[in-house]
Amino acid sequence: MRYEDGLAARFEQGDVSLTLMALAHIGGFAERLPGWLAASQQEYPEAAKVRQRIFDALQTSDIATIEAALREPDIGNLDALLSMHLKKSSPSKPDWLDQALPLVINPLILLGRADLIATLHANSLQRLGPDGDSEFTVPAARSLAEAGEWDACLDVIRRAPQTWGVVDAYLAFESLIWKQAYLHGRVDSVMPVLAEVPFSRPMSREAEIRPWRLKAYQIRAGAGVTIPVIEGEQPAGYTEAAAMQIAALAHDPSAAETVQSLRRVLRPKISQIIDVDRGIALSHSDLPDGFSTAEAQIAARRKDYAKAAALARTPSQNVLTDPATVVIDALLDEGDWRAAAEIAKAHDPRKKELIPGFDDMRADEYVRLYEHLALSAARAGDDDAAAAFLTDAKTVDRAEVRREDADADASIEARFRWLETLFAGAAEGRLPRKYLDLLIPTLPWVL
Repeated sequence: MRYEDGLAARFEQGDVSLTLMALAHIGGFAERLPGWLAASQQEYPEAAKVRQRIFDALQTSDIATIEAALREPDIGNLDALLSMHLKKSSPSKPDWLDQALPLVINPLILLGRADLIATLHANSLQRLGPDGDSEFTVPAARSLAEAGEWDACLDVIRRAPQTWGVVDAYLAFESLIWKQAYLHGRVDSVMPVLAEVPFSRPMSREAEIRPWRLKAYQIRAGAGVTIPVIEGEQPAGYTEAAAMQIAALAHDPSAAETVQSLRRVLRPKISQIIDVDRGIALSHSDLPDGFSTAEAQIAARRKDYAKAAALARTPSQNVLTDPATVVIDALLDEGDWRAAAEIAKAHDPRKKELIPGFDDMRADEYVRLYEHLALSAARAGDDDAAAAFLTDAKTVDRAEVRREDADADASIEARFRWLETLFAGAAEGRLPRKYLDLLIPTLPWVL
């Protein structure tokens, strides 16, 4: 598939958005954009006028012009859910614009004006006041992180309101933002800011975790960070950081005493999952016997493939922890998709033992895994490998994943066509690879 054909098909299907318009624009198809828009099968012609007005405003890069375009009463034509929310407000109210602003996040990033998002966010917060719940904060922070636009992302986070709604929404995606910082190699420059985000509630567990999460990531990245030996009550997040230190120093004879002391004070935390109706009763420990997530992450960072392969074969005492899955994820975090693919071949998710009481999602897991391998390969510039991984995912999805809902089948097929389009854009040099994570919204494939 050519990028041009994939975009044209999207327009023809009427699946038009500001993001699609931005992709056509930056891909070198600005002259074809009017024709594509005219040929698109618009069920709602009024939405096309609104979309064009906003897109024209975005291209001016003028904050006042963009805000004015979003204050028009007709913007509800772009989204049914947005329309429902706006019916409770009016263009003159601060929350109207705050709820409309998420429409322009991805288009502005693609147009190379991520800096405007930070300014739009600051303006919106000023209008809402200190007690206002911003609908713009979290999607802006997440998209900017996915695109690697860290200056703007950190500006948004630093200014973020500490209202309950914003805090709760941020916490739902916080670990993904840290993960993106690690993927972009921003442990030293970004993570210290994330560790002190203004979302922290006084004396909250999340605030307690963050400094230790920072230490764990620093050790994982190879920094010479030292974890103290805490005997009594340990703060939230300490276990993970200490486990990372143990994994990093385990084979250093000069650190044997430190490792022994840390092992001595660590106390596993046991959580239980009980579903009476399905007859499920499982226990999960953050310090499983025989397998260590931290060891897998250290081995992946050091490219110790023998160790990684051995860990993938190690039995886990926790039924919810699949060692091969953890190892693959650690390798993908390092951008080492080739090594991850080798582990994936040796540990096909479809051959895993099914956990009693759980639905059989093993084929689905295979599909998600190979989509992630494809994304990692495309991100690194190996387009042939990305295409091969995506073909594997499609083949298994069509042959082994069963869905009774025809709409779900159509949705999955559309997703594959979208992935093929984006990968083609990257291969042709029309779509910067740094935007792939932004345009392929996905939660971690690890269950």
